[in-house]
Amino acid sequence: MFKRISSATVNYGLGQVIPKVVGFLLLPLYTAFLSPEDFGIVDLTMTIGAFALSGMRLGLPGAISVFYFDYVGKGKDQVYISTLYIGTALISFVLSVPFLVVGYFVLPFLVPGLPFYPFYFLIILSSFLNTSSDIQKRLLQVREQSGYSAWLNIITTLAGILTAVILVVLIRMGALGMVLSTLLTSVIFFIQAQIYLKKDLRFIFDKTMFRNSLVYSLPLLPYHVLGNFAPLFGKSILAAQSSLAAVGLFAIAFKLTQPMQVFSNALGTAYSPIYFSMRTSEGTNEVNRKVVSAFNKIWAISTILSVAIYLFATPALVFFTDIRYHGADVCVKILSLGFLPTVFYLIASQEIFYQKKTRIVLLINLTAALLTILLAMWLVPKLDEVGLAVSMVAPLFISAIGAHYFSSKYYMIAYNWSIIFRTSCVALSAMIMSHFLPDMPMFYSMLALVSIFLISFWLIAWLEKSMWISAVAIFRKSINP
Repeated sequence: MFKRISSATVNYGLGQVIPKVVGFLLLPLYTAFLSPEDFGIVDLTMTIGAFALSGMRLGLPGAISVFYFDYVGKGKDQVYISTLYIGTALISFVLSVPFLVVGYFVLPFLVPGLPFYPFYFLIILSSFLNTSSDIQKRLLQVREQSGYSAWLNIITTLAGILTAVILVVLIRMGALGMVLSTLLTSVIFFIQAQIYLKKDLRFIFDKTMFRNSLVYSLPLLPYHVLGNFAPLFGKSILAAQSSLAAVGLFAIAFKLTQPMQVFSNALGTAYSPIYFSMRTSEGTNEVNRKVVSAFNKIWAISTILSVAIYLFATPALVFFTDIRYHGADVCVKILSLGFLPTVFYLIASQEIFYQKKTRIVLLINLTAALLTILLAMWLVPKLDEVGLAVSMVAPLFISAIGAHYFSSKYYMIAYNWSIIFRTSCVALSAMIMSHFLPDMPMFYSMLALVSIFLISFWLIAWLEKSMWISAVAIFRKSINP
């Protein structure tokens, strides 16, 4: 199981890592030509886009992850895909109109400093175009076409990055250039999605299939909407109480934690269809054994990655960004603490989705979203961007605990809590140790941080020996297929 997950995760991850590495290396250019206020505008615009997309599609593409396996064995997959494509496209188009109308009147109060035109208008257009490409992504996931997905992400995202460099660095369009590059990426994804979906579309609409998908997705809609509204709400408070520059600092901090976001997104994309397939075809004891074995390795890798981000956040800011952004280092460290509960939630919640208990998912994530909003209202006026980081990380632990509690009611997985505890303690110790280093020149500081990281890496690999053995075997297979 771990080899299947690893292979798919690597493919999905590479599809996101390579463009993000290029984008990361371009941070010196971006931070030289964009002020923190510009980054604040771009980040707010992207957050609005995520919120709009979650509302415009009603969560329907997510139903593919569950119902595709019901229909593909009966030869009805093309009818189902066509039904969802037509229904999602029509709903997204209809709902884009009230989003534009409401945004025109509400935007000045909800997000001070962000113009309706062109930023809000362009991101709503981009969100509409992303609807069909999201169906494509779900199909690539359930069909386990991770290699195709990787190349698709690489090509389209690099095109967006190239456009951003031209518009921001050469033409000097500032924040607008970044948003236009996002729109161009959406256009490319839209065109490519039509090509990919052509063989699946028969333009048949099955009311029963659509109704079943809607029944599944609607209970999750408040989760998607409120889950995307929570960070938007926090950032709007930050913009109103502090400044757009503070939002920009938070955005830079979030960018530096992208390796963790890439890993968790790739892991979730790879793990879900594999888990669903196993639960459908294999015995309970065998599934339990495979899940526990895979999770031990995944957790060890996750702790290593979280330590790396936490330790090297400040040097990365110093080396790769303008001095105006160096104050974001505290936010990066706080955001890195949310990675491990995110990974645990991704693994534990799959059983709830498998049982189609979407109301439980809604309960867990609504609780987390409401907590995020309440913490943002309390902490952002006091701590600015640091308060926003805390408000976004703390609820992740609640989600992880809730996912484990409810999933255990349907299917108890015998996690090796001893390994989880010990590897987590190693990671936490390395993070704490970094704060006791004396002031020293950058070279010696980096040497000390690398030493702490290598020691923690060795200890985690020693505690979870099978992770190292599996990693070596996968690497050897990749170079000697």
